[in-house]
Amino acid sequence: MKKLLLFSALVATTLSFAQTLSVTINGKTVDDFLASTVPVNTFPANTPLTIGVSYTNLPVAPSNTQPVGQQARIVFRFYEPASTPGVFKNALYLNGFKESDPNVNTSTFQYTATEEVAGHTLQIFAAGAQGATQTQRFNINVSNSATLSTPSVELNAVGVYPNPTTGNLTLDSNELINGIEVYDLLGKNVKTFKNTNEINISDLNNGTYILKTDNGKIAKIIKQ
Repeated sequence: MKKLLLFSALVATTLSFAQTLSVTINGKTVDDFLASTVPVNTFPANTPLTIGVSYTNLPVAPSNTQPVGQQARIVFRFYEPASTPGVFKNALYLNGFKESDPNVNTSTFQYTATEEVAGHTLQIFAAGAQGATQTQRFNINVSNSATLSTPSVELNAVGVYPNPTTGNLTLDSNELINGIEVYDLLGKNVKTFKNTNEINISDLNNGTYILKTDNGKIAKIIKQ
């Protein structure tokens, strides 16, 4: 009986110190990206992606000089699997996460890829992590073109109505949007609006366009 209690205590101690890290991009998990109907999800360069992380017991990052309670670091980088040695782009080493905390912590922030990348995988992981913490791998490309694929629109969509429209559109947002850009499917900017949630595209030719807000939200709109 004593051995069983000792074993149970050891298991409980081990589990209490397990490192965990889960990540979402624009509210979507790794599985959501892998379940896409197309092999790659494409975002335009310089578009902020909203990153949500949930974690426990992250390690102290190597050579970290942050104050105690902020010594864990999460790494973001685009990795080219076919390269030897590894080639990385758009790397970001973000400090300020709680280290060695058994409680579930959550944080939300933005990550912006400024360089075009294709054929890479976005890796997100805790620096110095071992054991149960897994590297999150998102199949994402970053394009310098403003042309957006349908999966991109679905992953970071903002509601607009009526859609299709003959001209007037209202964005479904509780916040005033500072800037709105409208692109045709060739990536050309055809309309720009400032400080409004309501726009008019009645002077555009009938067809499909991509709407993008200054905070990275996008939508496919149809002008009739």
